[in-house]
Amino acid sequence: MILKPRQGFTLLEMLIVLAIISIMATLILVRYREGQKTYVLSQAAQTLVGNIREAQNLAITGAEVKKPDGNDYPRIGGYGIYIKDETHYVLFMNEESDPSACPIGLVPQHEIKTAVKLPDGTTIDQLGKYIFYTPPNAHTCIEGDDEPIIFTIRQNSSGRKIEIYVNAAGRIEVQ
Repeated sequence: MILKPRQGFTLLEMLIVLAIISIMATLILVRYREGQKTYVLSQAAQTLVGNIREAQNLAITGAEVKKPDGNDYPRIGGYGIYIKDETHYVLFMNEESDPSACPIGLVPQHEIKTAVKLPDGTTIDQLGKYIFYTPPNAHTCIEGDDEPIIFTIRQNSSGRKIEIYVNAAGRIEVQ
């Protein structure tokens, strides 16, 4: 009698393949979560950069922002970003600022956007600081000075951080 070779897998072979697939799936899932956290941090930084550029563009174009009642403000002194607390910042407009000089001790008067909230578990430093752009040249004022500022957005769970560097010439860099 001739025996045919057996076709199929032994239990041991099946268990080894199952273990390899499980290990690979676990590694992929862990890396996916890490990538997702990195994406959230990067997105928070890019949103802040976008809002800083929006303030800069409003000052360059001389765009007029309407009051909540639909009327024009009598005068626009400039636009800026103010770090309200460690999880919020505000895009604002001031009427009283002198466009020919950097305001010192500036208090944001009118919020153009309600406080922008950073994603959960993400914080920003430089509390109470501001960047202000005066029209029509969008001259950059940082806390009433011409010194550069670095905003650090940090993810609390992983300790990762992204730095946003803004200099007196208006250049914005993400590092």
